[in-house]
Amino acid sequence: MAKKKNTEICIIKAETNNLGVSRQDPGTAGLGLIEPPDNPALLVEVVDNSFVVGGVCEKIATTAASEWTFAEDVSDETKKIFSAVDLEELFLSFFVTGNAYFEKIRNGFGKVVALERFLPQHIRIRWNKDTREREYVYKSGTASQQIIPASDIIHIKTASLKSKHYWSAKMSKCANQVALLAEIDKYYAKVFDNWFFNNKIMVDKGGNMTPEQKDALRAYLTDRAQGLANAFALTILPFDASILNLDDITNVEKFLTYREDLIQSIAIALNVPIDILLPQKASRATKEVSLSELNTDIIWPMQRRALEVLKKSLRKEVPDIDWVGILAIDTKNQLDEMKVLTGYQSAGSMTANEVRAKIGLDAIDGGDELAPQKTTTEMSEVEKTEKTIQKMYDAIYSV
Repeated sequence: MAKKKNTEICIIKAETNNLGVSRQDPGTAGLGLIEPPDNPALLVEVVDNSFVVGGVCEKIATTAASEWTFAEDVSDETKKIFSAVDLEELFLSFFVTGNAYFEKIRNGFGKVVALERFLPQHIRIRWNKDTREREYVYKSGTASQQIIPASDIIHIKTASLKSKHYWSAKMSKCANQVALLAEIDKYYAKVFDNWFFNNKIMVDKGGNMTPEQKDALRAYLTDRAQGLANAFALTILPFDASILNLDDITNVEKFLTYREDLIQSIAIALNVPIDILLPQKASRATKEVSLSELNTDIIWPMQRRALEVLKKSLRKEVPDIDWVGILAIDTKNQLDEMKVLTGYQSAGSMTANEVRAKIGLDAIDGGDELAPQKTTTEMSEVEKTEKTIQKMYDAIYSV
């Protein structure tokens, strides 16, 4: 008796070998080039191939990259240095690979005049046997490598249990899951076309067509299927076609359930609220909580760490750097906060300028006076109704 095929599970093949695999990080003098514990190039590729996780990483980077802030004492030269630094690029590299690199660009007098960002996948740390110090090796494509002393590199990272030279990226904990999710979404896009589920598809039974021929045929058939004029047109196909019923090889409900399970495991590994990855299942209340958690667990720590490293690396060369900051993100619901603040203003507890300061607006003339208390003798509708009923009662039962 032939063994019955299992038609309930859709098997997705994902090339996830060697993603985020630990490497040797000796950190010992005399061993030359030191590889990071996680492969940054593969991490970037995995994230770039997943529109779900890639989109979340971009959202996190965009949220963290609010804007630079400068106190009045900051010089124009310092403002120019930092204004040219793209915060979104910084935080995207930092979150995905765990590392961000900047080279100090100096003028002819040795003064720092700019910061140039390096992509993490192109940077390696090397131990110089002669000077017995660390140096950075930049190599991109076929260009010759560039050796940069550690004193000219700003390396933004946090502590790691794997390495004392690099930070281990959170993304490495779920790289395989992210790659598998990307493969599932590719399959998902083929199964669902124009937002309708097509349970039957046409396939090349003999397997003789090339991918280019299949793409050309798909475009041709799509064009022929449009309009009433082609409703009864006859098309001759240049291959042995057959119809494949997808219900025979996959269970859509289990397919989508497994996809959600993957997303939840990725959210846990990245310490990202699940509502950020599955917004369609979130309510307004849970979204606000998720945004607050995202700020507390991801955004603010990244902003603080970046500022700490920048200030520590540049304090001797840019004296006024301590007056440079990054605008903190506030995830409060602006409409609800406005209602509360205007309520305080109407009650005479806050002035107009105090309210404006809370929401980041400049003061206005005459806005420092408290609003006068409103007094009224007009009865409410409830009071009017109660008084009418009382009159009727008195008229009926009066002696």
